[in-house]
Amino acid sequence: MSLTSPTEVAANRRETALWQGAGASVVAKAVSALCQLAQVPVAIGYLGNELFGLWMTLVGALAMMAFADLGIGAGVQNEAAVHFGKDRADDAQRTGVNGLAVLGLSGVGLAAVLIIGSVCLPWARWIGVPDPEIEAEAHSGLLVLIILFCANLPLTVLARLAYGLQLGWLANVWYAAINMLTLAVVLAASGGRVGFAGFVAAAAAPSVIGHVALGVHLFRKMGWRIFDMPRPDATGMARLFKQGLPFTLPQLGALALSAMPPVLISATLGPAMVTPWSLCQRLLGLFSVLQHVILTQLWPAFSEAHARGDYDWMRRAYRRSVMGTGLLIVLPQITFVVWGGPAILIWSHESVLIAPALALVFGLQAATFSFGQVPVYLLNSLGRLRGQTAYGLIAVGLALGGIWWGLPRYGLIAGPMALLLAWCVIFLPFSYREASRTLRTVARHD
Repeated sequence: MSLTSPTEVAANRRETALWQGAGASVVAKAVSALCQLAQVPVAIGYLGNELFGLWMTLVGALAMMAFADLGIGAGVQNEAAVHFGKDRADDAQRTGVNGLAVLGLSGVGLAAVLIIGSVCLPWARWIGVPDPEIEAEAHSGLLVLIILFCANLPLTVLARLAYGLQLGWLANVWYAAINMLTLAVVLAASGGRVGFAGFVAAAAAPSVIGHVALGVHLFRKMGWRIFDMPRPDATGMARLFKQGLPFTLPQLGALALSAMPPVLISATLGPAMVTPWSLCQRLLGLFSVLQHVILTQLWPAFSEAHARGDYDWMRRAYRRSVMGTGLLIVLPQITFVVWGGPAILIWSHESVLIAPALALVFGLQAATFSFGQVPVYLLNSLGRLRGQTAYGLIAVGLALGGIWWGLPRYGLIAGPMALLLAWCVIFLPFSYREASRTLRTVARHD
């Protein structure tokens, strides 16, 4: 009778956790999309177009502060996965506590800076709030958002800890619950006539509540007693900061890549030309969401497999992720030239027409971005960030420079074309080369 080896047991558990997490993530994202769709008419009906736009502007502005995470969440996930791979769950708990402490301090500092800025800077004039009465509403709403955003910042570590412990399904269940609670509270707030600040608080508070509930559930699942949590230690906090900080530059690069092209398009071609850009990116981004569902689960699985020395599984999983991306994500993106134009024409009520050449370039650009994500998640799981940060920032700089140079000469097609060329010439070859070299050498070096 053959006995199953510990490596095979761990691999089977890893595969189960991966698909459980992916399934839960699909459900969570579907629930999130439906809840957000339902929130919009409720919020517009209560706030009106002007206050609704103000709310979206304030939320978007604070979302730009996501880099204040300083990569600590990624560091917690990687370290927790390594401890889990070495069957040291208590050390993973200590990692989570240290992460909460570091981001707690970061949240306090960020709150102080943002509150002072909200009082001293003429930000309401910058975003075009002409009415003094609406400006007063905006100030109170922003203050509420700052407090809740900074309170939630350290709590996001709990989801990262769950992923590191291969309990991604648990985090996704609570994310779905957060979205359902948000919809319920928004409905109640719109009926209760709570004012702009009260409505903003009602929409933002469920995230804080849900992350606390996720932490309680996670601790119970792991058999940890909340009142017996270890105290944060300076050495562990400094180590997490050192591990997480390299993730900050790639995060800023990704932020620039998503935020800057619409600004450049609007400044060069006019705001109307941002619409076809946005619609193409949103439609193609649906496939990126599907890819993210899988790769998010693979990240901690790679880290845990590396800690156990299961390099064969890592190589198999990496090959499967490349093939799956090609068939499920890249192929439909490339065929955007066939289906993209008609889909956008219907979606925009026949107000936006995408030329076949533009659709082809958009599809190819999205496909290169999707292919580029596969080696990134592998390298992230192993903390190999220096190389991808260097060539990633070079690619971002070349892409944005190409967009700035090309828009007045070639029109909107210069946007996706510049991104496509930068990724094909710089990012894809270097990232795949580094990932292949890492897989070949990591076992020998470790």
